[in-house]
This record gives sequence, C-alpha cells and structure tokens, in this order.
Amino acid sequence: MLAAFFAVQAATYLQSGKILDFATIMRAQKLFYETGFFMLPMEPGHGWLLPIIVYALALIKSFNLLPFLKEKDAYFTPPRAALYFVFAFIGLGIFIYYQGRSHPMTLQGVVFPAVCLLAFFAQEYLDKLHATAQNDIFRRIWAYRVCVIAAFFIFYGGVGVALLCGPMPARIRTDMRSSTEALMIKQAVDLIRQRAGERKKDIIALPSSVLYSELGEVDTLPFPVSIDWILKSDYKKIYSYLASSENLLVLDKNTALTLNYYQEDDEFTKILGRYKRTAANGEFFIFEKQGQ
Repeated sequence: MLAAFFAVQAATYLQSGKILDFATIMRAQKLFYETGFFMLPMEPGHGWLLPIIVYALALIKSFNLLPFLKEKDAYFTPPRAALYFVFAFIGLGIFIYYQGRSHPMTLQGVVFPAVCLLAFFAQEYLDKLHATAQNDIFRRIWAYRVCVIAAFFIFYGGVGVALLCGPMPARIRTDMRSSTEALMIKQAVDLIRQRAGERKKDIIALPSSVLYSELGEVDTLPFPVSIDWILKSDYKKIYSYLASSENLLVLDKNTALTLNYYQEDDEFTKILGRYKRTAANGEFFIFEKQGQ
C-alpha cells in the first residue's frame, strides 16, 4: 500500500508538477454538492420523466420474469430479465448526474440506457407478434425487426443533433434566468460589453461558452476550460497562447487562481505582467496587453 501511494504521488508529480493535495482534493465536490454551484432545478412535467418511466417499466418487467415467481428453474434467469434489470440499474445510476445539474444538454447524455430498453421492449413485442402471427404481414414485420430497433437509435441520434445544433444557448438562458448563476453571467456580459465592445477577446473562464453565446460570438480558443487542465502540457499550451495573443483577456477568479497555483517558474506572473487590468467586478477581470 505504501509503495502504491508513493508510486501514485511520483507519477502525479511527473505529469502535473504537483503532488496530490489531500486537503483540497475534495474542494470541488464540496462546492458542487453543498452550495449547488451551477445547479438548476428539476422542473415538474419535464422530459426527464420519460426515462424514469422507462426504467420503472424495465424493473417491473424484470421482476415479473424472475424464475421463482413463475415456478421455473430457480437457477436460471431469463436473459431478457437480466438485461432489463441491468440497463435500468445503469440508467438510474447515471441519471443522478442530470438530477444534480438538470441542464437540457445533460439529459441527452444520460438517457441512452432508456433508448436501449425501448429497443428491447420493441424486440420483445415483435417476438410475440411473430409467435402468434397468422399471416405474412406480421412475419414480415418480425423479419425487419432490426430496422425497427435501429430506428430507436436513429431517433436518439436525431435528438442529440437537435440539442447540439438547435437553439441550445436560448434554452440555457431560459433555465438560468432566475438562478444566482444568471445574475453572475449577466454582470459579466455587461462588463465585457461596456469595456471590450467589438474588440477581439479571449474569455478563459468556467462559463466561457455561455459568455461567448450571450455575446453572440464563437469560442475559438484551442483549449478547454480549467476543469480539464490536468497535465503540465495543458498549462504550457495556455501560457504559449497567451504569450502570442494580442486580444483582450477575460478571466474569472477561479481560472486566475488555477493558473497562478499551477504555474512553473512564475511563468503566469511573467505573462500577466505584460497585461494591465482595465476592468473588474469581483468575479471577472478584463486585461489588455501593455502598449495597446
């Protein structure tokens, strides 16, 4: 155990330049679950009820197919019952993520077990039709069951495309309108519009995608937000970009602290020394390159 602990610490240091800090390792989870940071309420009568209904039906059907309830061999569980139970169990497990966040885009990512279960239900129904079919029409339907099942996955993919390509920012704005985060976003957007105007800007912040959307611009930064910065190479890429960029720089407090904490040889301090702060509201900061 001790050898494994030191091996993990050594590997972490080689990859990230820091060892595991157990005092702060759960800080993000504590912030997320205790304060509800960026959480949205689950609205009654929303589409999230549909996968829950599917999972409930799957559990009921799996229990009905249990052998000891049908006086069959207790050592043999029908494959269909096992599939229904496992997929419902997986679906309810990952649904917790949507329960926490409740963003529309999150729902599409956690309902795939429900889609699979719908396909299994369709297969079961078609099998019953085939077993009781008295004419060629039902037999042909059964013969093309693969196409019917595939239709469910095509529909699921279509929903995903609609969510990604549709008016998602507008939906996010609607859901966030009455939340604390909405006020923070509004204040940040107002600050950027007042101080940056139409000038090109690099928004490096946790809600950068929402900010770009509210501003009517496209996020073209070649790196993700700070929650995905793990390796030293991730920070090197950011430092290199900032050293060459001539755009205005917009940082939120969390991202600024992250860059400052993981810097190597005061690299971030040196880069930030080339900027001057032109505006701030306590949570967001706007910087401009010196001499511009």
